[in-house]
Amino acid sequence: IPVIKDSGQRSGQSMEAFFEACARHREKSIAPEKSQRKQQRLDKEKNAARQKECPGKGARVYVWKKNKQTNGHWVRHLVMGEDKREDWDDHSPSQRRFESTRNIPHGEWDLC
Repeated sequence: IPVIKDSGQRSGQSMEAFFEACARHREKSIAPEKSQRKQQRLDKEKNAARQKECPGKGARVYVWKKNKQTNGHWVRHLVMGEDKREDWDDHSPSQRRFESTRNIPHGEWDLC
């Protein structure tokens, strides 16, 4: 199953498997954190939890779209420019996932 280059999603990887891999990456990333770095990450996550507006230029935003050619397999797409705000507004807060340990120092958002 084809995926988008540089999306972080592996060929044939489901959305669920992608997020499971992200969780494993996160655990490895935060395990050796010193207290200052940990506090920075926690602050970033706290701010993300309150995020109402579309994130600025630094944060990457990905949207998951069903690929009709592959029987509805979900594919992760990087959102650019003005599309970022439109896709952001099309997703409720419960459909937005933030990961602080990727794309440091800005983090990444997944809209799904």
